[in-house]
Amino acid sequence: MSVTVVFWDFDGTLAYRKGGMWSAALADALREVCPESRLRREDLSPLLRTGFPWHEPDTPHLDLCEPDAWWRRVSGLLSGVLIEAGIRDADAAACAKIVRWTYTSPSAWALFDDSAPALEAVRESGARNIVLSNHVPELESLADALGVSPLLDGVLTSALTGYEKPHRRAFEIALEFAGRPARAYMVGDNPRADVAGAESVGITGLLIDRSGQNDGCAKTLSSLRDVIGCLGVRSFE
Repeated sequence: MSVTVVFWDFDGTLAYRKGGMWSAALADALREVCPESRLRREDLSPLLRTGFPWHEPDTPHLDLCEPDAWWRRVSGLLSGVLIEAGIRDADAAACAKIVRWTYTSPSAWALFDDSAPALEAVRESGARNIVLSNHVPELESLADALGVSPLLDGVLTSALTGYEKPHRRAFEIALEFAGRPARAYMVGDNPRADVAGAESVGITGLLIDRSGQNDGCAKTLSSLRDVIGCLGVRSFE
């Protein structure tokens, strides 16, 4: 068993949703159900800044650790947002139902160009890769469809564990899953959820900022020299 594990965030770190995240998915569904509606992604985005499980990371949601239960909660949020925006109840419910399937469709997602090489390099160093993400219940099947499962030693999604990063328990579960490795690193794009949360339990947090807005942060996995150095990997290229 490897004594080193690298935990990876998913959204913004390894992969991205090509058409946009929740507001975009909801706007797309609305155009399908109510083509006459003038609501746009920009109109919906402010209404989706609260309500998701990860917006309350201090509160466990062990009652939602089953896909249908999790989606009932999220679908209720999505339909409620549309109703608040003036959409009829039945149409709002139809849109929320569509989002469940379109949001998780593998065709809607893509890996960053440097993701597979980074995972391969970690594997070649003798360490293990485990995804640890605040995500949907279908994350493992999504990773499989994107072709990275052979490079992973596990996928942990908050929708099934009941704990959102940066909750301490989210990382403790990950460490337990990994067999309490001697060394552990968390690579992610969120300073609070990924880095501060990981470091609260002794995991080294490594921040990537693909937007390039924050000085001093790696902008690609290829330039994440902290990981390269600590694992003895020469390059992720």
